[in-house]
Amino acid sequence: MVLTWNLVLLLPAVIGLIGAIGLIRMKNIYTRIFASTMCAVGCTCLLVFLLAVKNFYSILSMKYLLLLALIILTSPTASHAIANAAYKNKIDLNKKTVVRSD
Repeated sequence: MVLTWNLVLLLPAVIGLIGAIGLIRMKNIYTRIFASTMCAVGCTCLLVFLLAVKNFYSILSMKYLLLLALIILTSPTASHAIANAAYKNKIDLNKKTVVRSD
């Protein structure tokens, strides 16, 4: 039974890895914001939900569900603020973002 829970808990890690690869491969800031938000919300929320299900009959489960609601509310708001700041600073949609190594 413990082995199956460990395998199920690997699913958010795989989703996070796919999201991180997508974050590296995206070409502009807006798609990178989308990839990072989907990675954060999808991976983190799935992990917290699975931990809440694993500890179902404890007070820890309620703490996990409260954390889940907090992540669902704050992560899209933060990514919207970042995208809005990029739009107001006139970051071009077709311009590739380059990470400088200074």
